[in-house]
Amino acid sequence: MIFRGAAQAGRGPLGVAPLGAVPPPVLERVAAVARGALGFMPLPPFPPLDPAPFLDAARRQYRADLVLARLKESAPPGGRILAVAAVDLFLPVLTYVFGCAELRGAAAVVSTHRLDPRFHGEPEDAGLLLERLEKETLHELGHLLGLVHCADRSCLMASAHDVGEIDVEEPSFCADCRAKLRARA
Repeated sequence: MIFRGAAQAGRGPLGVAPLGAVPPPVLERVAAVARGALGFMPLPPFPPLDPAPFLDAARRQYRADLVLARLKESAPPGGRILAVAAVDLFLPVLTYVFGCAELRGAAAVVSTHRLDPRFHGEPEDAGLLLERLEKETLHELGHLLGLVHCADRSCLMASAHDVGEIDVEEPSFCADCRAKLRARA
């Protein structure tokens, strides 16, 4: 997949860490997207994070805000860290999230769980899962770089509450969001 017009040199280092059982090729793809589309400098792979401390047993989901707090402790000096989760994430005020990030912060997390077509009763489709994951990754990294949600429904920074909204997003930031990224470089 090609992400048009966003790459900037010097975004700083970005570490990618698995949260749960995430296949290494998925982690490598996420790191490549961050590097190619936004110009982050890759760091060596981070060790896997155990999702157990973030589990809310009553909901059988994992608290994304607690994941972010833990990630902030592991962020490299002057850099950022992104966790790729194989578990279902939520925030206390939301039923679920595809990911979340600190605005202009050091930590973000994305989850493959609800991006997987099989979660929605559809046939396995690794290509569609990766496409959704790439879009969600860039969305959350956009928040780390200071972008807020965009009103343009085709922009990667549009707020998505279901996978159908992710699917209609273009694989790029809109012109306004690209301009904001350039201004923050």
